[in-house]
Amino acid sequence: MDVLVSDLMARDVPYLSPDDTAMGAAKSMAEYKTIAVLIKEGQTAIGIVTSHDLVTKVMALEEVPSTCLLRDVMSHPLITVSPDTDMKEASRLMRDNKVEALVVCEEGKIRGVVTTWDFMYYIPVKED
Repeated sequence: MDVLVSDLMARDVPYLSPDDTAMGAAKSMAEYKTIAVLIKEGQTAIGIVTSHDLVTKVMALEEVPSTCLLRDVMSHPLITVSPDTDMKEASRLMRDNKVEALVVCEEGKIRGVVTTWDFMYYIPVKED
């Protein structure tokens, strides 16, 4: 039986504005216990910021997290999958696009986010 994205995705996803800061994104990630926040302008999701983005585009470049705007570090366009996408296909999309999060959409609406960390629950662990 295939494991679907809907089986593992996070449904409670934080949204921030492109004018919010990298520090705000980090705090939201900590609060929601996630590695990704969606960036929304009005009612439209326009990008995503992951913990990897914060490390490579803020910290590594010695930007100031409290003044660095998310519009400058977000990844876009969004790479989306449907809830009934199997995890093998989601994994291939992440690998091919070199991303650590996919936005889950159904009928034009965002239903959640699936991240590389969600794969921890998908990959069986060999018992000793």
